[in-house]
Amino acid sequence: MTIFILSLIFAFIALLAHFFWSIRFPPIRKWVVAGAGLASALLFLSLHFIAPSGRQVVLMDLVFGGSSLEQGRLIATSGERGLQADILYPGLQFYPFINLLYNAQYVDYVVIPQGRYGLVSARDGLPLKEGAVIAPPVPVELFLDAKAFMDGDKDWQGTRGTQTTILRPGAYPINTHLFNVDLNDTEATVVPNGFVAVMKSAVNEGARPDFMTTAAGEAVDCSRKTERTVGTVSVELVPVGCRGTWEEPLSPGTYFLNRAAYEVTLIETRTTTLTYRGGYPSARIDLDINNDGSVIQERTAVQVPPDPTAAGPAIKVIVEGWPVYQDVRVQVQISPTDAPATVAAIGGLNEVRDRFITPDLRSIIRTLGGGTISVPNKLEYDAAVAEIEALEARIELLRAPDDTIDENERIDVAAEIERLNAQLSEAEARLPSPNQEITRPTLVLDFVENRAVLERLAADAMREAGRNAGARIVGVKFGNPDIPPELLVARKREQLADQFRRATVQERLAQRARIETEREKATADQQGRLVTAQIGVKTSKLSIEKRTNEGEAERSFLEQLALGEKARVEVIGEDKVFQLRLVEAVLEALKEKPELLTDIKLPSTVVAGGGDGGLAAAASILGATDLFKRPAAPAAQ
Repeated sequence: MTIFILSLIFAFIALLAHFFWSIRFPPIRKWVVAGAGLASALLFLSLHFIAPSGRQVVLMDLVFGGSSLEQGRLIATSGERGLQADILYPGLQFYPFINLLYNAQYVDYVVIPQGRYGLVSARDGLPLKEGAVIAPPVPVELFLDAKAFMDGDKDWQGTRGTQTTILRPGAYPINTHLFNVDLNDTEATVVPNGFVAVMKSAVNEGARPDFMTTAAGEAVDCSRKTERTVGTVSVELVPVGCRGTWEEPLSPGTYFLNRAAYEVTLIETRTTTLTYRGGYPSARIDLDINNDGSVIQERTAVQVPPDPTAAGPAIKVIVEGWPVYQDVRVQVQISPTDAPATVAAIGGLNEVRDRFITPDLRSIIRTLGGGTISVPNKLEYDAAVAEIEALEARIELLRAPDDTIDENERIDVAAEIERLNAQLSEAEARLPSPNQEITRPTLVLDFVENRAVLERLAADAMREAGRNAGARIVGVKFGNPDIPPELLVARKREQLADQFRRATVQERLAQRARIETEREKATADQQGRLVTAQIGVKTSKLSIEKRTNEGEAERSFLEQLALGEKARVEVIGEDKVFQLRLVEAVLEALKEKPELLTDIKLPSTVVAGGGDGGLAAAASILGATDLFKRPAAPAAQ
């Protein structure tokens, strides 16, 4: 229209110039006529020709002439005044009076970049059917022919509103008076490996869409329904291409899916691990043992923060009246064939987790904590073994040699050993089999000692819960439980006491062995002295035996001598015997000490008479000497 106006102005100026110059300057009339002809040609061209570039189209709006549009219509398809369905494509084209009667608008092609799709909405067309929320699919070619979209075959005639059919990546000459192409949030849908996409369609297409990997374009019967049961809920699935949840999921791949027409739910078909951990108060008690065996304990309270990546906090279980916080991992898998029914009945994995897995898991774990458990009789077996070991250690200690114990105490020790042996025999007779399975109430420490049994029971119960949710429970694994430290203190103290007792027994046995070794070593070091002492003892015994023998010989001699003296007395008389013994003693003394003769002063004594052989005379002479002189008595004071 602008070119037409400019051409008209130029032609008017040319006519004025022609009139002016033909009057004033007749010789140059031919040049004026030539200019007027050129202006007339330019005017004709501007009226009937148009030339959009190679990446443009021309949209037309009829301004002059034509009838009025039908009420409710926006786009003219039969020469009505207003926005025209026809467009002009690139290149020089003849269109009668286009720049006189129409307002021509140059617009670029609609370009859809890679990785996106164009969401098309039509401003005109048939109205949506009752209950429909989106226009049924049409061939992409109708987006390139607005007139066919508006007045084409009724089977393919377009419907106003958001279109099910999309534009894939590429450049399209679109009549933007009729169609609006939106590129916002139109990324391609990627179904990763290990996932499937459950499709819920908002339109009955009547055929399998072209993005399906099998039987694309094949007609479907949307009156057929498939009923599936998930737990206690029954759902209806529809064939692919019908309105509702499709009975077949999309396999992994990249798809250009109209997210306005399809609700896509990605379901992971690999094993998914749901964790429940953190988010609870905890405490610990540290123990230390002194040299005397006394135990020191220190309590510390902490808060275990919640794990933002976990499905929920750790599960609280009341066992024997004590709170136990148990970390749990649940392995869940949804099969591709069950995914559509699960999504239709419950929703995605988050809904399965929140509505079934989590509440059922908490209920099952709490039931296990307050119920019974069938396990090997290891608890009583361990207690019996501990009793036997304590008795054996006591007996071993008493049997060790100890020289500090006197004979009476040794008798008491023997009695004590006999009594302990009797108790040991009774304890061994009562020792239960560790493999005997018993059923008893669940204990707190079962979450540590019999965790595998509890895991198996929880997994068996969770499999039924998984079937109700359309999921398969692969396994249930327990993490480390948070047990009140007060319950563990008794066991720790018992272990410390047992270790201290064992260490004490071993130390005492080692001390006794060391003393015995030192004693033997000292004995070896003093072996020479001991031999000398032993010889001395034997020598003294021999000396005593000698002296005894000598005494007995002396006694026998004296007894015989006495008998001889008695016989002598009887023969010569008692006085004569005395005198004779005196002379013998003198002679014996002189024999031993001859020097006594020089000191003897013989008195002038005359002895006369005597018929005793001279003994009286000799006694008289010797008695007067100093040999037999008695010491003088001290003078009186």
